[in-house]
Amino acid sequence: MNGVMPAPQWSNFAGFCSSECRKAAISIFTKLDRDHGTLDVSELRGRLSANELMAANPDHDGTLTLNEYLAVVGAALQCR
Repeated sequence: MNGVMPAPQWSNFAGFCSSECRKAAISIFTKLDRDHGTLDVSELRGRLSANELMAANPDHDGTLTLNEYLAVVGAALQCR
C-alpha cells in the first residue's frame, strides 16, 4: 500500500445517504406527528419557519404530508 486513500465511491455514498436520510426523516416525522397524518406549523416549530413551510407545501393547506416532508429533508441534505 502506498499510503494514498482510494477515491470514495460516490455512487455508493449517495445510495447510503438516501436510505439513511429517508429512514431518519420518517422517524422524525412520526415523532412530530401528533394528529397522525400531517405536520402543521406547531409540530414543525423550531424545524421549519412559516415561510419554509409554505414553500414546501404545494397544495397550500398549511400542513406537510410525509412525502412533502421527505422532499424538504432530501433537498436540505442534498440526498438523492
